[in-house]
Amino acid sequence: MFEQEENDLYTKIAQLPRSASLRKVNDLIKRARLAKVHALLLDYFYKRMPTFFGHAKEQERMIHELPSIYQEISVQKGIPFGDFPDPRMMQKILTPMDFCTFKPVDPEKLQAVEALLAVDLPKLLQLIPEEQVRYGIEEAAVAQIVGMASPFAVMKVEGNTEQSVYKGQWQRPPTVEQFQADFDGLHPVDGKINAQQAKQKMVESHLPSNVLHRIWSLADVDKDGFLTLAEYALAMHLVHMKLDGQDLPITLPQEMLPEEFK
Repeated sequence: MFEQEENDLYTKIAQLPRSASLRKVNDLIKRARLAKVHALLLDYFYKRMPTFFGHAKEQERMIHELPSIYQEISVQKGIPFGDFPDPRMMQKILTPMDFCTFKPVDPEKLQAVEALLAVDLPKLLQLIPEEQVRYGIEEAAVAQIVGMASPFAVMKVEGNTEQSVYKGQWQRPPTVEQFQADFDGLHPVDGKINAQQAKQKMVESHLPSNVLHRIWSLADVDKDGFLTLAEYALAMHLVHMKLDGQDLPITLPQEMLPEEFK
């Protein structure tokens, strides 16, 4: 186990020149999406506070019903449910606050965030590989992982690492029938399960929450906050891909797209 951890560490060190920029941009994307959700939440609270009386009672009601408010905003605004912060944490943060001090969302600023997420950041992600090639950035030559392929080395044939050598085997649509029984066990309504139902199954993988957030974002192809059988199969396929040690794609490749979305 320690040797495997050591190999994983050396592999990550060797991949730092290529992964650091992507990681920073992905962190920026995550923060921008969270800021957008927070702005929409504050706008929601602002618009529903009474004008004259009953402020405290209405505020208490909205804090108590925060999970259902998440669901409402998710459906109305087309935001993946995984973008929302933990409702229990938010309920603790919101309790001492005065909702009467909240301000409505600024349409221009919200539009700027939308443009950042939809146009600017995707363009930036596309520039990173080209820039690395232009400046000749390559994987670091770490002594423990270079040399000929062997059953004990991290490096594999033709320079692929254990993180990438089998990645091609996963870049395909999942076999939907394989996940039918699990999906039915979650009691779908109108052929779909909601975010909480999916979460019950996905957390069994024991993957970190930020990884599961990314998997949800990739699998919820139509961004409606629910998963069909095909989307659920894709989510579990990505879970198994990550458990196999593979890096998740930044965006869902066309070859992994479920048939119903092609």
